[in-house]
Amino acid sequence: MHKAKPFQFLISILIFLTMIIMFNPYNDDIDASLKDFSDENYIKSADFWDLSATGIYIDDDSIDYNWSKTASENDWCSGSGTVYDPYIIRNVYIERTGNCIYVRDSNVYFEIENCTCIANGIIQAGINLNNVNNSKLVRNNCSFGGHTGIWLEDCHNNLISENLASKNTYNGILIRYSEHNTISDNKFVKNHYDGIYIFRENKENLVLRNNLSYNDEYGIIIEEDSLNNTISDNIVQNNTQIGLDITPTSKGNLVFGNCFINNGMNARDNGQFNRWDNGRYGNFWDDYIGLDDDGNNIGDDPYSISGTAGTQDNFPVMVCGYKPPSGDTILGFDLVIIIGSLSVITIIAVRKRLKINL
Repeated sequence: MHKAKPFQFLISILIFLTMIIMFNPYNDDIDASLKDFSDENYIKSADFWDLSATGIYIDDDSIDYNWSKTASENDWCSGSGTVYDPYIIRNVYIERTGNCIYVRDSNVYFEIENCTCIANGIIQAGINLNNVNNSKLVRNNCSFGGHTGIWLEDCHNNLISENLASKNTYNGILIRYSEHNTISDNKFVKNHYDGIYIFRENKENLVLRNNLSYNDEYGIIIEEDSLNNTISDNIVQNNTQIGLDITPTSKGNLVFGNCFINNGMNARDNGQFNRWDNGRYGNFWDDYIGLDDDGNNIGDDPYSISGTAGTQDNFPVMVCGYKPPSGDTILGFDLVIIIGSLSVITIIAVRKRLKINL
């Protein structure tokens, strides 16, 4: 009886790992972008320092307004500007006429986190970055502003994540002359013009897993020589005019994995060489009328995109958030290798057990 325990143990491990594979959350096809964003208060209010009287102005080319001086003189700013010890501005409340937080000419590492910024001005923004690299804007509330919640101009390699920008007079976020930025997991909703305005010569930015809904004009608009940007896994819903609009001279943009629902027009492409699927799957369109006879959750017929480009989504998905299975891996390991190795071990154990019984 005691000799059979190793064999029973191996069988139990094999069954256990099989169950993990079947129920592994990493295999879930529903993307995190589909989480409920209905509560606009999901971002914690910042209420530790009220700087409405002055706002924050940082110019790292100025000896009077650079990061080092700012951090040394103010309790609300800390750090040294390195990748391991970035400058951090956290838990600040600002409501003023003009930019709330304005940072320019900065190459050091810094983070702005959990701040509430309400800019009551015609051309101002809650957070305005100009010629800035290596920053992170995380979990800020830039709503009810006079122009734009977040403004990036001539900015590269920045992360804009988990922010709320709602009910601004123009845009949730405006991006201009900027490259290699990641705009992810934000909520840009109920703005009077656009959720995301990619305006003039932006290249290779990633727009991922954002909620772009209930804006009075566009969910996303890509204009004026904006090239090779990736728009993926966003919820684009209930925008009055167009969910995603690509205008002439914007080229090579990739759009896939998004959900287009109940927009005035879901999408329009007047650009050139833009792609609306990644070669395996495309987007969900609530007005797609094609069939899925083979039941693989990808439409049998392409979805035609309005506009002069004559483009189409070759692989429209039938379910919002659906993605085809991608590589049989679990926690970084190949499932075939795991199952094969366990099978070999089990066979060896069985043979040994038979020999022992004989």
